[in-house]
Amino acid sequence: MKYLLSLPLYASGLLCGWLFYSQYWQWRACFNEEGRCFDAETGVVYLQQSGMVWAGFTLLAFIAGTGILYRFKSLKKKALSDDI
Repeated sequence: MKYLLSLPLYASGLLCGWLFYSQYWQWRACFNEEGRCFDAETGVVYLQQSGMVWAGFTLLAFIAGTGILYRFKSLKKKALSDDI
């Protein structure tokens, strides 16, 4: 049950990862020297620095989710060793 606390973090990590892909990764060859990419089909300007922001949020979410899982696993191990 306690492992459910990490699920929202992993879900937000997946969402941020998808945003990293859609806002930066698929346009990485298009950016000019100012860090901008204009998509003429949709009329959207993509900014290069948004990729680093979404990548940072992705890493933070996955690290936090893994930290929660690790902490609960180590607490469970400690509780089992204290019972012996």
